[in-house]
Amino acid sequence: MLPHMRVYFHKIGQSEEDDQLIYESPDRPKLSHSVSKTEDGQYLKMSSSTGAENFNKVSIAKVGDPKLEFKPLFPGKKGEFHFIHNIGSKFFYVTNYQAPYKKIFSVDVNYPAEENWKVLLTGDE
Repeated sequence: MLPHMRVYFHKIGQSEEDDQLIYESPDRPKLSHSVSKTEDGQYLKMSSSTGAENFNKVSIAKVGDPKLEFKPLFPGKKGEFHFIHNIGSKFFYVTNYQAPYKKIFSVDVNYPAEENWKVLLTGDE
């Protein structure tokens, strides 16, 4: 893994010199980032981890946002968060956060505070 990974926005057909830096984590040089678009094309989701830890950081950006700013979805939460699907701004994840047998929950990305999560299924059910 390369230290100090950065995420750039590249427009097809343009020079790489014109790429726009959209995310970096200079305070965590061992963090690697993976970015993908939701199936509906409305959001970019980024998962960041060191690979050595049992958790990842999840950030979301709205496609079309001129700043293309990634906002943390679960700040301060230590766990693995794996995206399942989204319906508009409602995102579905499976996680081991406070769930040793995992759980599936939904969260509206506009109201991501933990008290707004809706647990749909727990691994011990």
